[in-house]
Amino acid sequence: MKHVLILPLILAILLPSCTDSPNYKYLADSYYKGKNYRMAISMYTKQIANNDSSLYYSYKMRAMCYYNIGELDAAISDIDSSIFYKQDNIEILSIKGLVLKQQQKLHDASDIYATILQIDSNNVEALNSFAIISQKIGDHALALKSYSKIIDMNSNNYVVLCNRAALYKDLGYSDLSIIDCENALKHNPNYSNAYFILGVNSVLKKQYSKALSHFDKANNLAPDDTQILIERGMTYIKLKEPNKACNDFELSSKLGSYEANAYFKKYCQK
Repeated sequence: MKHVLILPLILAILLPSCTDSPNYKYLADSYYKGKNYRMAISMYTKQIANNDSSLYYSYKMRAMCYYNIGELDAAISDIDSSIFYKQDNIEILSIKGLVLKQQQKLHDASDIYATILQIDSNNVEALNSFAIISQKIGDHALALKSYSKIIDMNSNNYVVLCNRAALYKDLGYSDLSIIDCENALKHNPNYSNAYFILGVNSVLKKQYSKALSHFDKANNLAPDDTQILIERGMTYIKLKEPNKACNDFELSSKLGSYEANAYFKKYCQK
């Protein structure tokens, strides 16, 4: 008789838990962290169908899943849905900028970063992205202004110092480029990009031995960087050392550089 009374009590406790809907957000986030993006998309889709209070989050996260699997149009659609539920959110706008950059829609991406800067004029990530895009679309003055603003806020930012150094180099201001690289190395003496840009500046000044020294340091710090190998190879060509140049071109080509492969065919297969 006692067992007959206990059974309904157990069922009364268990039954509600069996009928509760699954926690799709928890499942989706777990799949996302595990980089199982398609399963995460499925769970976020189910969460969105529940029309809960965190739709902006679900759309944002599903957009990131689409971005990670290369479905960029779907990512943009979800980001726009997320923005609808939470406007002027810098994180969501930043993701849209990231996707637009990946789509090579640089002017649209520039507009997004300009919007972010209207919300937070000192947002370093947005300023840097805005500068990089401005540089790519040819607005060098705006790029320089954005880089300089970041450096004024934090002169220790060696990454942005080198970004500005690369811009100075492209504009023909080699001495200013070198100063930025040297300042970057004070804050991070192991930053390969600084040595690389110093090497390119030395080539422009026809200081080829000095360029090789910089490229060697850059290569030691980033041995898989194909552009370093290409520039060092071209420097060897200028010094009339084709064997060393071909070694660099061949290695860079093996690392996947089509540009290096073209140089190898031009200078080494005769």
